[in-house]
Amino acid sequence: MTGSDNLTNRCDQVCTDTCESYRCSCESGYILQEDGRSCQDIDECNRTAFSFRLNHCEHECVNTAGSFYCRCTQGYSLATNGGFCNDVDECSNTTSNSCDQVCMNTLGSYNCSCVDGYQLKFDGFSCLDIDECSAGVSECEHLCMNTEGSYNCSCQEGFLLDGDQRSCRDLPTASPEWISRGAVHVTVGEMTREQVYCMQCFTQESNLLHLICC
Repeated sequence: MTGSDNLTNRCDQVCTDTCESYRCSCESGYILQEDGRSCQDIDECNRTAFSFRLNHCEHECVNTAGSFYCRCTQGYSLATNGGFCNDVDECSNTTSNSCDQVCMNTLGSYNCSCVDGYQLKFDGFSCLDIDECSAGVSECEHLCMNTEGSYNCSCQEGFLLDGDQRSCRDLPTASPEWISRGAVHVTVGEMTREQVYCMQCFTQESNLLHLICC
């Protein structure tokens, strides 16, 4: 019986009848005090008060009246056993991370990075386009035009953009003795500088020049 059940005893919690008297004890999570009647909550989270560990919490322990519960630090979730903590993969769900482009999960947290052509801003989450032209890191031989996440190369007047889309080569010229008046089609690799001149306009399809000469 408890102290409230029997007004003749002064037990704080549990009273056990004996032949000529009674004995007090406490419920789980409490300890009987020196007066033999009072019960004090056991702080299972206080590791310095006991020579052995009273809780099984991996991260944090929160004491309550007569008991305790475990909780995990940010980036972890409590396992089904109520004591151990499992890492939360914030990258598996876009609503769980603030990365602008690429998310890399780590234990208890995550890191953000950016795809090629972008750099991570100071906030650690957002990505900023790299202006390869202004930074001088493009591979353009002549002219560079920045685009979102990349760049395009072009050539100065009198030059053609090569197949690597970076280098520029001289624009061929045509001589009237070699090419008759009108529109012709020649392969660039078959042409010499002395053979071609007097070009008024041209278009390029693959390595084929379409020339209109005087």
